[in-house]
Amino acid sequence: MAPFEQKALFLQSKQGAFSLGTKPVPSPKAGELLVKVEAAGLNPLDWKVQKWGVFVENYPALLGLDLSGTVEEVGEGVTGLRRATRCRCPCASTARCYLLKETCNSVSPGNYTHENGAFQQYALIIAAFTAKLPSSVSLDEAATLPACVATAALALYDTPNPTAPGGIGLTAPWDGGRGKYAGKPILVFGGASSVGQYVIQFAKLSGFSPIITTASPSSEALLKSLGATHVVNRKLPPADIKFAISSFITSPLELIYDAISISDTQQVAYDLLA
Repeated sequence: MAPFEQKALFLQSKQGAFSLGTKPVPSPKAGELLVKVEAAGLNPLDWKVQKWGVFVENYPALLGLDLSGTVEEVGEGVTGLRRATRCRCPCASTARCYLLKETCNSVSPGNYTHENGAFQQYALIIAAFTAKLPSSVSLDEAATLPACVATAALALYDTPNPTAPGGIGLTAPWDGGRGKYAGKPILVFGGASSVGQYVIQFAKLSGFSPIITTASPSSEALLKSLGATHVVNRKLPPADIKFAISSFITSPLELIYDAISISDTQQVAYDLLA
């Protein structure tokens, strides 16, 4: 049974310092879980809030978007998850953003709530967005998954939305799209990045071929083991990168995932898609 009080890490003021404090342990409502936080990932939004003073207006704030842990209490109506289940999950605010299709709701003022953040010992999580962990995945590893997997998957498979962040609407492998895009080339800038590695794996599941990526030569073996068919040295001049990529494709290149997004990669992408 969870205690009545817990330790938590608070951001005391805009662009201020973090400090350790205490707060009550919340109780799960219908459709929610109380999860004992075993590991918290460092989502880019977490450090941007602290460094740049964006998104949050009310302080002190309790941050933390990605976590893994064990189920401590189960809310009404939750099935398939029980106490002591190892799980990984985005915080409730992130899940609610996708669930309700609200524009960037997870990073809107006031949505870093003191009940949902990962930077505490016990957090409330929406059960529908919680995944059980196999024994082969550690809790530390699992805490790195939500941001990277979601960034890769939603960009590829989420429904296009003209008024809010959305994807390009490919049919996902888990929705009957496994192998659907066989014979179509894809280019992934930054294949060795955390997001890029998942894009490569999703591309393989979707059937894309060839799967071309840019990375350092030292990452070539890893990326080919994940599904890349060609690895172009990212340190080459842009013109040479464009030439190498063009030599690997025999049909029109229609999809490029830029996990780096700097002026050089964007310009090469524009040139290849032109």
